Amino acid sequence: APVKTCPCCASVGPGVELALVCPQNDLYNADLRNANLEGAILEDVNLACAVFDGAQLKGAEFKNARGAAVSFRNAKMENAQVGETSFTSPDFTGAHIRAASFELTVSPGAIFDGANIDGTDFKSASLDRASWKG
Repeated sequence: APVKTCPCCASVGPGVELALVCPQNDLYNADLRNANLEGAILEDVNLACAVFDGAQLKGAEFKNARGAAVSFRNAKMENAQVGETSFTSPDFTGAHIRAASFELTVSPGAIFDGANIDGTDFKSASLDRASWKG
């Protein structure tokens, strides 16, 4: 089960550049449900098994982030920069991803069921076996 006591969990917040406040850059198995991370910079971070369900991620940056089974269900990701990431089977079910960028993202098995992706850029993204229901 996800936990709120991961190495960097206490360091994340709105506008925070994670690498500057938590050198481990590790959000493995982090429980960040409903957290406000608007404008946060989560570059080069391990997000394996992290849960961002319902989180406010407007304008957040995830460049070079990686991990399997990351959950963004119902997250608010308007204008988020998710480019150049590597997520295996991420779940974006019901997420608001309007006007975001997934450019050069590699996310096999991604689930976008019921997500609002209006205006989102998937240029050169690799989304093999992705689900786009509803």
